[in-house]
Amino acid sequence: MLNEAARMNVIKSTYPALYVLMWSILEGNTRERTWMDQHMKTLHITKENHAAIKDSIQGLENVRSISLKDQERFTSPWARDLADEEKFERTVSLVGKLLRDDIQLQALYHMLVMMKPPEKHPSIQQSDSTLVSVRSSLCQFIYRYLAARDNTDLKHTKTIKTDILLPETPGTSFC
Repeated sequence: MLNEAARMNVIKSTYPALYVLMWSILEGNTRERTWMDQHMKTLHITKENHAAIKDSIQGLENVRSISLKDQERFTSPWARDLADEEKFERTVSLVGKLLRDDIQLQALYHMLVMMKPPEKHPSIQQSDSTLVSVRSSLCQFIYRYLAARDNTDLKHTKTIKTDILLPETPGTSFC
């Protein structure tokens, strides 16, 4: 088990990626008619959340779903160039489409991202045996979940999801 300081350090270092992951999942569900319908397809926002704020959102129930493109906060002043910005948008959109409304897959991937500090993380936690073991187990769970989930011939889709969502994939760590 990780000690408390290590746990806090991992959470602090992975929060930015988890925030982007939340927006990826929302982006993957922009096909929904309203933002409330969109939220119901995500791990992050539940009907209980909506019930708790129902008085505050009265009259907004039919607002269209929200997109990454609607958000000023994702204009990246730190991007080296427009190509970086476009790669970020494409990657966020792709991850969102792969996770879309599959809440179990969202949960597994969320945990995997949470257990993977950035490669440039200054601590020794990147190679911590507990984190490595948890990441390995989560990768196996994701692989088994994708392999067993559908009884239709979605081998190509499963391969794409496995290749993109598992952490050794080039490109996803970019975000």
